Amino acid sequence: MPNKDNNSSSKIPFHPAFGVNNIKNYIPLILDQTNTHYASWVELFRIQACAYNVLDHNKPKSPRPADIDEDTCATAQELWDRLSEIFQDNKATCAVYLEEQFTSTRLDAFANVTRYCARLKNLADQLTNVGNPVSEQNMVLQLVSGLTKGDYDTIATIIQQSDLLPTFNKAQSQLLLEETLRNKQDTHAPQARATQTVDSPNLRVHSQTSGNNNTSRNFRSDHGDQGNY
Repeated sequence: MPNKDNNSSSKIPFHPAFGVNNIKNYIPLILDQTNTHYASWVELFRIQACAYNVLDHNKPKSPRPADIDEDTCATAQELWDRLSEIFQDNKATCAVYLEEQFTSTRLDAFANVTRYCARLKNLADQLTNVGNPVSEQNMVLQLVSGLTKGDYDTIATIIQQSDLLPTFNKAQSQLLLEETLRNKQDTHAPQARATQTVDSPNLRVHSQTSGNNNTSRNFRSDHGDQGNY
């Protein structure tokens, strides 16, 4: 009768990496040379690689598991190094492109303040990834600089004239509040015009009736009372 202990020990253990059906569910970022998500992508990838015991594939100093052959690790490391060359060697070019995008971002190109601020934050993060971080002060100044002229002049003046510039998140909250107030005013304006339109026929009728009465009185005054004839 076969020994159950020997059979169980001879089985190859299930590697946790085989439990991943779609890596995009864990790393939603997609590498593209038109953006600079590489640093964020690397961080997410290494977190998952550590969790699923394959970190040694792209980190040679990590111990290689016994169930992974050396050729596989070498191939993965070559691909990892190639990606690093592609996305790290053109940092200067990316920085110039992102800086231009950052300084030319305007509120009128977005549906609302939330999306406008999210775009600025995303560009600032990408600049950080290529070694050109944007200071909190410059982020606030660009936030104000890109506001629509005439619509947000008051809040822009308040932020600019502050003795100490608010943080980016604080300035964003102030703009969101201003946007909410403006939307409420825009909503109430059509209702007020509709109310005036409904009331105006009554006003015209009253005005016309008053005018007819005045005309009748003037006629009797000029021609006398018909009862005297």
